[in-house]
Amino acid sequence: MSRSQWVLIGVLGVAVAIIFGFIGAYLLMYLTQGRVVETPEAVQAVETPTPTVSPTPTLTPTAIHPTSTPEPPTPTNTRVIALTTATPVRPTNTMAPELEAMLKSARTGEERLMVEFLMRRYNPTLGLLEESPNVGKGKYYVHSDAYLAGLDALSYDRRYGIRPNPHWTVLHGEVVSEEVFSYGVEDRALDPANGVFSMADRPDIVWFDWQEYADRVLLAALNARQAENQAREAELMAIAHTMWDGHCLRDKSYYSYLDNDHRVTCETYKTALYYHLTGDHTALDIVLGLQERNPASENFGGIYTHYGEDGKPFPWVDANSETTAVVLLTIHR
Repeated sequence: MSRSQWVLIGVLGVAVAIIFGFIGAYLLMYLTQGRVVETPEAVQAVETPTPTVSPTPTLTPTAIHPTSTPEPPTPTNTRVIALTTATPVRPTNTMAPELEAMLKSARTGEERLMVEFLMRRYNPTLGLLEESPNVGKGKYYVHSDAYLAGLDALSYDRRYGIRPNPHWTVLHGEVVSEEVFSYGVEDRALDPANGVFSMADRPDIVWFDWQEYADRVLLAALNARQAENQAREAELMAIAHTMWDGHCLRDKSYYSYLDNDHRVTCETYKTALYYHLTGDHTALDIVLGLQERNPASENFGGIYTHYGEDGKPFPWVDANSETTAVVLLTIHR
């Protein structure tokens, strides 16, 4: 080809390129007409608008008084005493009618104080007596405390299949077989969550040395008296007289305390039983001397359980319901 032909071909190529350029631009404008092209910056601006921040108000401190805080509501499933297996309860605002009757029949000021002590130990919900203000706090014995004080314990007896210790029934005028005074005893937990216990006899455990214990000998003598067996009563009282030293009953328990604690330890309820059977006023004076007379004391009116050579209670002992009830039962002959 000649030079002029090559020039013509180049001019035509440029012209074709320009024509196609115009056509492409026209098509692009047609396709994008009426639409907004979303650049990355535009998308970000739409999705995360800048929030409007309001100025934080200035708060004035306000004093909070304790009385302005409401008390939390009492849970509806809370019970003060959860009675699972105990006796049907009595109204909590009542006093045992048995104790009220005892108070009315009290013959002396000492007796009245004893009954009032028992009344302060009375738990109307359980229908039982607390053992003592400190040592036995929160502990309640069906037998023997409540039974000896004359409270109605039949509901407990039926529910748990228990019964009074046979030797204690003698103090309520019953006559029993003498063999019961040789029975062992055990402490039974009836409803420990509420502190309810009972003493039970164990006929399968025999105390062959029972005549070496003053309380068993004296109760057996009382049983013989109530059975009008004067000969047997005299035999048993002869044993008791050998134990009495004018201050204390020196039985097997006495010597056990002496050997182990190296001090004279006398048990009040045994001295009370001795007075009941003999009328020995020295014994009565000792028992009444063990009554707490200080109105400020938790033990006020009650009878202390143990005493020493000086006739005074040990500082670590309490007046308790059992001892006080026994004294109330034995103070009259």
